[in-house]
Amino acid sequence: MRYYYSLDILLQVLVRDRVMVSPRGAVKVEMGRSSSNRQTKTYQCPHCDRTTHKINAMTHHIRSHTGEKPFFCPYCPFRSAQKANLNTHIRIHTGERPFACNHCPFRAVQKIHLKNHIAKHHSQTPYIKHLSQKP
Repeated sequence: MRYYYSLDILLQVLVRDRVMVSPRGAVKVEMGRSSSNRQTKTYQCPHCDRTTHKINAMTHHIRSHTGEKPFFCPYCPFRSAQKANLNTHIRIHTGERPFACNHCPFRAVQKIHLKNHIAKHHSQTPYIKHLSQKP
């Protein structure tokens, strides 16, 4: 059985119901047992109704509310909420292109760019640009 509480109620029952506020700002709720008979934990965002079982996912989510961007580029003013996004950005400055096409000399910064290249230039089926892609 799962219970979802508003933040006000959670703060009122901190000790009684084994509910704690994590150092990262998410609310941790003990919610029962998993199939392996271990207690599962769910973290709830203090700004909205989003819940997750992983504290790192909740930390990234909370940054979308707070605007916190703790990772910064050493080459330019770019800042990021997630380290992976910063690492991808830094490739612009270093020239690193780790994703290579097997059909031609093309190399890409991101894997999705390589997939789009292969679909457009090397696929037997006609390339159809997805609506979300910019022209």
